[in-house]
Amino acid sequence: MTDIKYIPTWLTFFLMIGILTGYYTSPPIKWILSVTCIIIILSIYLYSLDNRRLQPSLIFTFSVFLLFTFVGILSFIIHADSQKDKYFANHLKEKNHTVLQIDKVLKPSDFYQKFEANIQQINQQKVIGKILLNVKKDSIQKDLKVDDVLLTTSEIKKIQKPLNPFQFDYRNYLHKRQIDYQLNINSNDFLTLNRSLKTVKGLAFLIREKINQNLKKYNFTPNELAVINAILLGQRQDLSRELYKDYQRAGAVHILAVSGLHIGIILLLLQILLKPLERIKNGRIVRLILLIILLWAYAFLAGLSASVVRAVSMFSAVAFGMFLGRSTHVKNALVISMFFLLLFNPYFLFDVGFQLSYAAVFSIVIFQPLISKLMYSKNKILQYFWQLFTVTLAAQIGVLPLSLYYFHQFPGLFLVSSLVIIPLLGIILGFGFLIILLASSEILPQFIADTYNFIIQTLNKFVVFISHQETFLIRDIFFPHTFLVIVYLILISGFYLMKNQKPKNLIYFFISIIILQTTMIYNKKQLLNSNEFIVFHQIKNTILTIRKGKNTNLYQSRNSSNKYLKSTLRNELGYIKIKQKKLKNILDIHGKKMLIIDSTVIYSELNFYPKIVLLRQSPKINFERMLLQIKPQTIIADGSNYKSYIRKWKKTSGIYQVNFHDTSEKGAFIYKFDKFAD
Repeated sequence: MTDIKYIPTWLTFFLMIGILTGYYTSPPIKWILSVTCIIIILSIYLYSLDNRRLQPSLIFTFSVFLLFTFVGILSFIIHADSQKDKYFANHLKEKNHTVLQIDKVLKPSDFYQKFEANIQQINQQKVIGKILLNVKKDSIQKDLKVDDVLLTTSEIKKIQKPLNPFQFDYRNYLHKRQIDYQLNINSNDFLTLNRSLKTVKGLAFLIREKINQNLKKYNFTPNELAVINAILLGQRQDLSRELYKDYQRAGAVHILAVSGLHIGIILLLLQILLKPLERIKNGRIVRLILLIILLWAYAFLAGLSASVVRAVSMFSAVAFGMFLGRSTHVKNALVISMFFLLLFNPYFLFDVGFQLSYAAVFSIVIFQPLISKLMYSKNKILQYFWQLFTVTLAAQIGVLPLSLYYFHQFPGLFLVSSLVIIPLLGIILGFGFLIILLASSEILPQFIADTYNFIIQTLNKFVVFISHQETFLIRDIFFPHTFLVIVYLILISGFYLMKNQKPKNLIYFFISIIILQTTMIYNKKQLLNSNEFIVFHQIKNTILTIRKGKNTNLYQSRNSSNKYLKSTLRNELGYIKIKQKKLKNILDIHGKKMLIIDSTVIYSELNFYPKIVLLRQSPKINFERMLLQIKPQTIIADGSNYKSYIRKWKKTSGIYQVNFHDTSEKGAFIYKFDKFAD
């Protein structure tokens, strides 16, 4: 059993190393193929030398691990659309006729309906690649659907990088889903082409639409119907922003996306329903086959999204492991499912849902048996809640580092919410499928629909109540990627210490804690020894910060708390103190003077030459005269200025060879203090 446990785990680990290498280096595919072939030949040769030994040699083991690293690189390159000649960006011209097919409906923004689409043709040439499609809300009468095919001549643009530091990088998020370009259109910019052939996703979309039409007949309120769509059908587009934030603050946002938790509960419900099959001949095998078929049927209903496919693949492996009958089989099945998922779609590795799902399930399998042994009650009700508590706690242990890294907050009442929500989720899922079946058959009694609506309302009210307990929500947690890696090392060493209290395991545990403490001290020292000045980009506003070590002064033109910016700065920098100050026209930056010019400043009376000039609120000045008079080295124009003014200033600055920084084009202006040195 040791070999079975060891080999898939390490092969998966080196496959992931290869995928990361491919992502960050993008080496030529011919070179990777050549090296991979050489390693395969070398591994076969070394195996032939080792086939008479009981244990493989170290060099053979190394060659296999190296081979799977290169398999990971190769898998990534093969699946990267941008590496292929048929990628649509390689065929763009000044004017393009683009045919695209909608693949997925995304959550809309305030002004746009948003979709993922596949580019099929550029100028009548067949191409491949995904694109983000933004359709102006007020411009179309009828909503677009999955499988709709559009023809447009609108300009395809690259997705813009974030203009401010520490801002959520939406471009990078989409890049990890192979989306680097976008189209912004309205109803006058495209034609809908007729298409009779439907994809699997399109058929699933039509079935979900039909289910929703049937449910609307039974007076479900909009919020409750949105939650039903999210929990049962994996569609979150209709959730209001406020309700989504409430679920987030309550630590229950994971139930709004069909994930491992949902599939795990569905697997448990199906096991109970199909239990009688074990009485017949070969009943256990029949039960396993039916379990897997029904799980994949549900994946189809939920639209075969990446998260659903991952979760169903993972729990199909779990079902097989449970069929074999040992927890070690479940762990091995999980590892193998991860291996094949990453082999066939290496981009899953960068998906937060993939990371959270596997972290939670692995943590439950590993930690829950150890925690549950700490207490046992003969009372079945108490034992049930104890088991539920240990499962929740074990899952939270696994996902906590990732949650802190991505979301920088910790819901203190997660155990309370989980103890209520998880049993309720089981009822909602089991009862929900019955509701959908009866509603689709048009035989759903109204009182049953009202009862189900009441259950969803109760869930929403409980979540809102928990989310408003602000005292228990810990925000602005500094948790960089180095902490993420080290905390997982602590968890792994802690597991081995709990399992076997050997001195060496205790030493490993304490070493990992010392590494974390050393890293925290190093990060704090780095912060104290660094200084920076930032002019942020914000439309109709001027915001800038001057940080000297951990002390940060925040200046802005509007009277607002700017809570989001403060929170972001703490999340990314950690141990800082922020003071909000009134914006002045002259600021001292590490002994260097900066002049801020608006319509009120008379720069002709200055008794110094500022090296930096910040222009705000579109001042009506003779820009050329200002350059000649005060001779600045750098001009900054922030988001509070008219674009027409910025274009003129930029042109004049170029004539006089003065560095010009437009925050709407280049993003925030960032300088480390040592760059101001004479």
